[in-house]
Amino acid sequence: MPASPDMAREVAQRVRLIYEAAEDHAVRVVTRRLADGLDAPDWAQQKAAELPGVLQELDRYMRRLDEAAPALFERVIAEAYQQGLTAAHLDVKGLGIVPEPLGGINASHAVQALVESLVATQAGAAPRVVRAVSDMYQDVTAETTAQVLTGTASRREAARSALGKYADRGVRAFRDRSGRRWDLASYAEMATRTTAGQAAIAGHTDQLKDLGQDLVKVSTSPESCPECSPWQGRVLSLTGRTRGRLKDGVRVAGTIDRARAAGFQHPNCTHTVGLYLPGYSRRAEAAPADPKVYETRQRQRSYERQIRGWKRRADMDAAFYGPDSPEAKRTRTRLRARQSQFKAWREENGRKNLAYRESLKAR
Repeated sequence: MPASPDMAREVAQRVRLIYEAAEDHAVRVVTRRLADGLDAPDWAQQKAAELPGVLQELDRYMRRLDEAAPALFERVIAEAYQQGLTAAHLDVKGLGIVPEPLGGINASHAVQALVESLVATQAGAAPRVVRAVSDMYQDVTAETTAQVLTGTASRREAARSALGKYADRGVRAFRDRSGRRWDLASYAEMATRTTAGQAAIAGHTDQLKDLGQDLVKVSTSPESCPECSPWQGRVLSLTGRTRGRLKDGVRVAGTIDRARAAGFQHPNCTHTVGLYLPGYSRRAEAAPADPKVYETRQRQRSYERQIRGWKRRADMDAAFYGPDSPEAKRTRTRLRARQSQFKAWREENGRKNLAYRESLKAR
């Protein structure tokens, strides 16, 4: 059974749901506090006085999540590593090699190193979220007050408009090395999927090497991105000891480490690697990627983010105007229309419904 970073999708989803709950909680706390007393003439002063209490509430909530994170990460990384071991066992068995029973590999060091890496990546989520929420709260208050003073909107309309920006984009508390800002849930999923994917591949690689195997073949995928396309269908060496042309005429394209350094097996990679035996495995054939398929996948992500934003707006309007208000009903109608549009688009393009990416209800 070939292995890929995509094996970590399920465990990363579980982590994402936990952090989505935290993100949604933060947005709801701010919405509830800002909606309270909107008609009071000293609303801005009241909100400024309440901010320390809001931040303390969120800090307590997020610190509990920070404290629970290491144990959570250890479970998901160990599970991903075991998936890789099992995949390699099935891989060699499928090609007629009778492997030894699973075991004999001390995974504790590899797993612990990856857990520490993931914990370091997610370190300080609580203070980062608190800072981001503080900025959100003060930005909404200031923008609302400015619009009211200039007469461009009522306080309720202005607050809803200002907070709506955060409903669309979430709590952007993290910044990656390239400078891109990430919301809490997406960053947690990305970090977990990256590390758990590495764990699955490490388990697969460790098991193959333990069984004396050195060659793997990269799958082909119509959703290949520019970083992975050069490696499609290629044969790679796990250790670097196998080079040049094999007895079946296939040339070893390099090491798997070299391919990874060039971007192969990134977090959202759909490629697998499986055992390659010269003379027994099917010859590796490169296939061109279809950029339209890759673009379609990115379009689906965009739809999913938009629907989450509309769901947050529906929650917001229920808090600002009441759940049975015309405004809240109108927002729910627009949400349903967007969901119908997305469903039709998925059916037209043959895409799976990844409902967890749209849900605000996971707890």
